[in-house]
Order: sequence, then structure tokens, then C-alpha cells
Amino acid sequence: MLIAFTFGLGNSAFSQDIHLQKAKAFSDAYFNQNFEKATEDFSPTILAQMPAEKLGMVAQQLQMQVGKLKNRGDIWDKKEGDFTSTFEPLFFENATLDLKLAFDNENKIQGLFFVPHTKKELELVNNETFSEQEIEVKTGEFSLRGILSLPKKQSKVPVVILVHGSGPNDMDETIGQNTVFKDLAYGFAQHGIATLRYDKRTKVYGSSPKLKLDELTLEEETIEDALSAVELAKSNQSIDPNQVYVVGHSLGAMAAPKIATSTDKVSGIVMLAGNARPLQDLLVEQYEHILGADGTIDEGEQIFVKDLKKQIANLEKLDDNEFTRQQLPLGLSSSYWKYLVKYDQVETAKKLKLPILILQGERDYQVTMEDYSIWKNQLQDGENVKFKSYPKLNHLLMEGEGISYPEEYKIKGEVAQYVIDDISDWIINR
Repeated sequence: MLIAFTFGLGNSAFSQDIHLQKAKAFSDAYFNQNFEKATEDFSPTILAQMPAEKLGMVAQQLQMQVGKLKNRGDIWDKKEGDFTSTFEPLFFENATLDLKLAFDNENKIQGLFFVPHTKKELELVNNETFSEQEIEVKTGEFSLRGILSLPKKQSKVPVVILVHGSGPNDMDETIGQNTVFKDLAYGFAQHGIATLRYDKRTKVYGSSPKLKLDELTLEEETIEDALSAVELAKSNQSIDPNQVYVVGHSLGAMAAPKIATSTDKVSGIVMLAGNARPLQDLLVEQYEHILGADGTIDEGEQIFVKDLKKQIANLEKLDDNEFTRQQLPLGLSSSYWKYLVKYDQVETAKKLKLPILILQGERDYQVTMEDYSIWKNQLQDGENVKFKSYPKLNHLLMEGEGISYPEEYKIKGEVAQYVIDDISDWIINR
């Protein structure tokens, strides 16, 4: 996506995610040394064993053993008997541990443990239609977990490489309760098409000094790993090496033409809700749409938009000035913006000879029909390009009614089946 939102979850998601919310609340209080607050969700049994004062002593002893906390990872959970356990990776100076909390049926903490770090268990499908296996996409010193979904009863199948939108996305491109890439992978498998999806580099290494955020560009964020995924897919004996397709969503769609020009091993690209206009040209439009959802833009919101316009204006001075990330849109670095300002995705796409499919939701407020019109006007003469828009779809390619706003993303939905069918037919009929 072009703007990385933090979505609050509606009531329908509350029971599903309450353990993750409570685990985060405990951890926040614990590492802020607010031990009274940290014990609020303790069951009577564990509170008797571990009152706030004793919990503070545990924290002191732990720091003596493993050093200061450097970073925290994403919390995940799994069912263990009558309990739901949450696991939060903790990166200390001298060790990496998981904070494990065991919740009972009343959502109270019945157990607290610091255990050796383990990776989150992936949910791998194995049914009559397709099976999944864990893979790693490796680019230099970066290693990203992923899943390869392979249709059964077929050999040498086409494969799709899914390329994320902006922000630190996981392999399913989870947004609110929605899993765009998982929906696509499961849907393509029904058509006999394999899919490779993986965690984004900024998801895995966002807090690591390895990533060098001040030097990050679209190459390091997205393109390099997509190219590594292409190589990995082609090396699999179940994949037809002549049918490797890149399917990019939002920023991933914007990057797709550049990915295709960087290798001769891509058979075609699909651009889902990809912006034709420069990213900075969309930002004010997006924010004004969101901030005006209540019918007005108040004084504070007007100041925000004014500051955003100043940040965008600074992009015209990048070659002659050094700007901090706070002086540029979205808090991204000068390196990142210099790359984007120079990159013209439309001109890049016009030079491609391989097949291109451009799909757009007509209710999308982030990448709008204005972008779709630009794509059509600029590429319609190419015999290799096909276009289609969908009246009911939003930015996530999910159906809805009326004007789309971020609140819509809180509602659990699925990528429209007809989008999956259209992409699959396009690939199969190549």
C-alpha cells in the first residue's frame, strides 16, 4: 500500500486478537517498569505467586543475565491444550529470548516464561488440491521466510511471485483482518498455478542496523528480493521455468516494470492497483480524503496537510540540499525519495515487450481511476498490454459499496474470486 496505516481492530476482531493485545499491553508495561499495570491481567493464582514487587525483581535479575533490551519482535500465538500461548521475540544485548504468556479461557495470564527463541510456526496447507512448503528467499545477508504453494497432480506448473505494497508487510500481506496474498495464493492453486510469497525485508529487518534505513531505496526494500524469489522459483523442479510471473500490489505494482527490466527470467507482470502518477503526487489527495471522512478538516488536520505539502516541495530540492527524514514525506530518507523521483514506472513499462495485465478497483481511494486512465492512455497501443477495472472493488481488491475509507479494511473480506479467475485465465492462456 502507498501509505502504511496502523489499523485499529473492530469488535468482530476483538475476540480473535485479544491475547495478542493483552500480551503487548503486558510487555509495554513490563519494559516501562510499570509492574503494577503489568500484573493487571494476571489470574489470582499467578498474582499470588508473582505480585508487582516480585515481578520487578525478576526484571532486574533478567537484565543482569542477558543485558539491556535492544528490540522486540512481532507477537504470535498458538493453542496449547486448554491455554492460548503468546510468544514475543526479545532481542537483548547478550541473548534472544521469547516472552511466553499462557492465557486461560477467561483471557487471564496463567503463566509467564522467558524461553529460548523459536520461529513462528507457519500454517502450511496440504489438501487434495495443493500443498505448501516453507522456503527462504535469500539476498546477500538477508534471509526472508516464505511459503511456496504448489498444485497437486500436475508438474511443471506456472508460478506467481507476489510483491508487496509499501510498509513492513508479512508474507500474507495482512492488512487489518485481511490477507490479500494468502487469498491470491489459495485462489491460484485452484487454477493449477503455484505461488511464492515471503515476508518483506522491512518486516524482518526493520529494526536491524543491517537495513541501513538512511540508504534504503526501492531496490533494497522490494526489487532485490523479488528478483531473488524469481531465481528461487525457477530452480524448483515442479515449476515451469518459462512461466514465471510477477504480480505486484500497489507499490509492488509500481515496482513490477523495474523488476521485469532487471531480469530476462520473468514471463509477464500483473499490476494490481499500481500508481501511474509519482507517489508524492498521491499523498495530499489520500490524506485529504481520509481526514475529510467526517465532512470537515479541522485546524490541526489543516496544519498536518500544510506540513505535508512543505515536505513534498522539498523533493524538488533534493539534488542541492540535505534533508532529514522528518523533512520529507512519510519519514522516508533522501536516498529513498531520490530513487523514486527519478523512477518513471510508466515509461519503464512502455519499453517492455513481455505481457502486462493491469487491474484496478474503481472504489480505490489510494490509487485511483486517474492512475488507471494514465496507464490506459500511455500503454493502450501496446499489443502486449491488457486492462480491466472492477466497479465494486477497493484497494485490497475486495468488494464493498459506496466511498471507500480505511475503516473498510477493518472488516474481514476476501479478494474477489473474479479477480483471481481473470489473472489465472490470463496466465494459463499465454
